[in-house]
Amino acid sequence: MNKAMAVCGALALTILLMISVIPQAKSTPSFSTSSEIVVKDWRNKDIVLPKVPDKIISLATPSTIILYALGAGDKVIGVDKYSIDYVKAGLSAFKGSPGNQSYYEKLCEEVPNKPNLGSSWTPSIEMIVNLEPDVVFMYYYSTTEENIRKLEDKGLIVIAIGAKNFDDIHNLIISIGRVVDRESEADNLIGEIESRLGKVSESVKDLPRPSVYHELTSQLATAGGDTFTNQIIEAAGGDNVFKNLTGFPVVNKEAIINANPDIIIFSSTNSIAVRALNEARDIVDVLLEERYEWRETNAVKSRRVYIIPAYYETYDQRFVIGVELMARWFHPTVLGIEERFEKPLPYIGPGDNTTIDIAGLILTHITFTAPYDKGINMTVMSIDQISPDVSLAPWEATSLNVPGFKIYTYKYLEVRLTPPADVNESKLHFYVEKSWLDEHEINETKVALFRWDETSQSWDKLSTKVVKVNETHVFYEAEFLGLSLFAIACLEALPTPPIWEQLWIWGSATVVMVLVAAVVLRYRIMKRS
Repeated sequence: MNKAMAVCGALALTILLMISVIPQAKSTPSFSTSSEIVVKDWRNKDIVLPKVPDKIISLATPSTIILYALGAGDKVIGVDKYSIDYVKAGLSAFKGSPGNQSYYEKLCEEVPNKPNLGSSWTPSIEMIVNLEPDVVFMYYYSTTEENIRKLEDKGLIVIAIGAKNFDDIHNLIISIGRVVDRESEADNLIGEIESRLGKVSESVKDLPRPSVYHELTSQLATAGGDTFTNQIIEAAGGDNVFKNLTGFPVVNKEAIINANPDIIIFSSTNSIAVRALNEARDIVDVLLEERYEWRETNAVKSRRVYIIPAYYETYDQRFVIGVELMARWFHPTVLGIEERFEKPLPYIGPGDNTTIDIAGLILTHITFTAPYDKGINMTVMSIDQISPDVSLAPWEATSLNVPGFKIYTYKYLEVRLTPPADVNESKLHFYVEKSWLDEHEINETKVALFRWDETSQSWDKLSTKVVKVNETHVFYEAEFLGLSLFAIACLEALPTPPIWEQLWIWGSATVVMVLVAAVVLRYRIMKRS
């Protein structure tokens, strides 16, 4: 028996040794996993990279922004001049963008200090070659083809990028994620984009679509139906009056008057918009000075003329902000917006302030103070007055609610700057009707302004004081340090119920009695024994 067991043991040991040796003996290249990365670029060309690149040059702003948004900014060793120009505006140009905000902070800190390599149209070929990049991202147009060929002739790998619609942007993000081995980050970024677009789509899907004329950078240049800009308008619930055209045609003034748009949008780089921003004047007033014949269009008569930052319509992930912004212009009542006020701000130097008079809202005026280290320039202030009984889901906020208090909400207000800008030590002046105070038996000194804190997802009570009272209204002043969603409300402490109605006291008393009874019983048992 022992002999048989010894034989079996030796046989088992031999088999184990053979198994351990076999993988080493058959470790041939045919069984290795390839590290090659293959993606199709905008030319529909298969681009093969031998491995995940360590050194990337981006000669296109969208690829620069996407690379950083995926956490791959440390791989970027050079950029185009437009990427540098875009981020000079600072973090405000990326506030509210899908993705991790800390990546955008890194983008704004690092890109201005990267080597400026020209552009896709005028690349610094010699500088690019000397940097020995693993891959170069470039715009693909007929006017950039020759430069792409020149770089490829030098032995460089070039990925040509482009986009005509939302799906193209998704595919671009996926491709870049694959190249830099950040596929999960790319999926997360696309997921946020789709979620935000889905919320807008659900809100506007059954609503009448206002007619929209969108003037781009050049005078009277607009977007046809086959453009990315047209898709943004449609996604926001609008109807492009020139959707029957293609590309970016230049139309005449009479065609626009005949189209009679309900809404007019100017790109922030259009000369009319630039003038309104520089002079801190209402865009409608400037438009009428330059094109008085448009005075009878629906958009001008209703003063529904807006300025959109040009970078909200480029093909990186920020286009979703453009969709959300237009949706508010097209369908304000869907979101519970009762009234809207919009006006370009004058330039405010570092630490300086300016006061803007408000009309049509429960605000009388607002004072903005710029941060001490930078000014506020070329931005539009918009204020939405929101019904107190609507869902605040579109603002990603919850209704004002404080445990132990009964809440009387007068109005919600959203104050924003487009493009966003930081403010410091600012003041908001508002009024409340006395009839509302009397109806709810509210003492006028109990009314306060609350600010939604996006970080803690909670409401903060702000310093608020009464500044004037007349026969019909009470006027207030409140201080705030940042723009957000605000609530004008009164908190009334709920009365403490009589002791016999407080269940927790009865429960606690019962527990104490049971414990006492247990101790007494235990004592008696021990005494008897």
